[in-house]
Amino acid sequence: MRSILISNKNVCPYLFISFIIITAFSCKTDDTDLGTLERSVVLETLLSEYTTVARDSVIACASGSMNMNEAIVYAYPRSDAEDMRYFETDSILVDEKNFENYRQINLEKEDIFNGYLNKFIRETIIEKWVIISFVENGILNLSSPIRLKHQTQNTIFTDDVSINQSDLGMPLFSWDSIGLPEDKIYFQVLSDTDNDLLSGTYTFDTEFKFYDL
Repeated sequence: MRSILISNKNVCPYLFISFIIITAFSCKTDDTDLGTLERSVVLETLLSEYTTVARDSVIACASGSMNMNEAIVYAYPRSDAEDMRYFETDSILVDEKNFENYRQINLEKEDIFNGYLNKFIRETIIEKWVIISFVENGILNLSSPIRLKHQTQNTIFTDDVSINQSDLGMPLFSWDSIGLPEDKIYFQVLSDTDNDLLSGTYTFDTEFKFYDL
């Protein structure tokens, strides 16, 4: 599947961002440019340090970037989540279910929407598998393996969004179909002028209506 990002910043008091979220993708940097991004903990070793491990319990996904060699991994940090980490494989030509194949890369974790989401930015020309982890109440939580596809099916960006505000406080956003029909899941996020998140949903349709409940 392909990521598509649609944005429009001309709605007051809303900022509209829409992008495809595929919960099987992710991203990573080329092994030749690791620099100070030290490879440290093997994921399997981290698992052995915890009595309880919750698999597939971290909401995480990835998109491409305007930079063809850059991908962004997004994760939802629950309120008690601590010590969020980024793990990756050397390539996609490994068993993504074998935690011995994942090593931690020390990337800076950034906030989105004032901390409602976190993201890791990774530059690479190689597609990888990624897992995001965090600790919650003494339990190690892991995302499902996320496959990076920014080289073969990169994110499509557009700001061509139509906005119908005939219903006061409930704008209808719509956009033209982009890419192949099987490629698209649209993720809509609304934030206010302070960048606080108001709504986060996804659709298979090329429109989204915000309801102020």
